[in-house]
Amino acid sequence: MKKVLELILCAVLIFSATALTACEDKDDDNVKEKKTVMQIKAKLYFANEDYINLGDESKGVVAQPVEKTIELESDDHDKEDIYEEVLKSLESYVPGSGQINCLANDMIDGVKIFGDEVIVDMESDKITSISDLEEKVIIAQIVDTLMDTFPKIKKVRFTVDENNKDTLNGHVDITQPFSEHIK
Repeated sequence: MKKVLELILCAVLIFSATALTACEDKDDDNVKEKKTVMQIKAKLYFANEDYINLGDESKGVVAQPVEKTIELESDDHDKEDIYEEVLKSLESYVPGSGQINCLANDMIDGVKIFGDEVIVDMESDKITSISDLEEKVIIAQIVDTLMDTFPKIKKVRFTVDENNKDTLNGHVDITQPFSEHIK
């Protein structure tokens, strides 16, 4: 009788161990399926429609910002990825009434960060046909979006095809970084 109890006890222990191992594996699979989501509350700026269409400078270059929550899967992004995601959202966002987006998709080629300064690289072939007004507004949209979304940013500099230039497309001086909002 003692042997039978020992066999039953062994069987119960083996069954329990197997069941617990299966549960642990299942829990590990659930953890792997869940991705960490990072949320960034961005303030996206767009051109003031009255400024563009009527030349009304009293209203300012950019309109009130649109607040948008941008979600990034995983938290292993570096800061440059995060800044690029915000700028991609700025490029692709279709603003509402009273606002115009002067940025086109893929105008921005990349972002580099050096302390409190961000360098935004622009694609030359995407900006060759922009007017002086569009150039000013594009710079304002980017500078104000970065400075309001990331308060530690104190300067925004621009390059074209990773080269220092005097202007984006012959109009606005970009030899010095922008250290103030352009509202």
